[in-house]
Amino acid sequence: MGSRFQKASLLLAMLLTVSIGRVAFADATLEYRGPQNARLSFLFAPGRMRVDVTIEHLSGSILYDEAARKMWIVDHARRSYVEVGEDLLRQIREVRRQMESRLSQLPPAVREQMERMLTPPGFVRISVPQDLCESPKVIGTETIRGLVAKVVDGCRSLVGGEWVTCRGWFVDGSALGLDLKDLRVLESFLAFYLEFLRTVGLPEFLGDSHLLLTQPRPPKTLDLGLTFPVPVKGAAVKDGREFHTVFLEKVSTGPLPGAVFTAPKGYTEIKIRLPQI
Repeated sequence: MGSRFQKASLLLAMLLTVSIGRVAFADATLEYRGPQNARLSFLFAPGRMRVDVTIEHLSGSILYDEAARKMWIVDHARRSYVEVGEDLLRQIREVRRQMESRLSQLPPAVREQMERMLTPPGFVRISVPQDLCESPKVIGTETIRGLVAKVVDGCRSLVGGEWVTCRGWFVDGSALGLDLKDLRVLESFLAFYLEFLRTVGLPEFLGDSHLLLTQPRPPKTLDLGLTFPVPVKGAAVKDGREFHTVFLEKVSTGPLPGAVFTAPKGYTEIKIRLPQI
């Protein structure tokens, strides 16, 4: 199951690697292909974003509304979703803080039980370090999709219990026919999603053991000299070997219906219930 999340989250890692704070997509869709016919789509509209993941028999979506500061994690196989806003994240963090101060001396089994109570069905608790992208750097260029891409190394990814390098190939978005708009939704999405992973957990439809996400630190992001860097390829790297490689397969632009950014009708909402400590 872990390899599924490697494929699904690699593109998020690529998006976090570079400094792209002034521009973004209008309504646009980027579709990526990974190993074993894995499919990943990133949909953008002003103030809203969606990530679709289809790997083997699993399918899920991550929806985000910047104005509402809410995220919906949708499991299509279970026909269910979890809605999380900033207030709920703060409540969960407070409960965890109380757990640390009140239960630190109790047996591990008790702590594990409390963690399970805080983790909704369909999620797995994980540990996300604060800084996984300390010193990204350009290591060369390569022609991808007929365009010269800048190749970036320097961020770490967890594969099989070991942190390894995450590599990305970037071109200017204008060369792909993308319009340049405001990027606030992407930066806001990434920050909210990482906090969600730390506070709630990892959606099971993405896997449960391997992590290929990085966290941006503004002083340490990398200026590639591109107006709008877009990843056209991404891979994990270990001992000089690339694996779990994903490629940009299709770019499309045009208005997206508002319904694609909302939880599907007929799905069951899974409530996160806070334990009383």
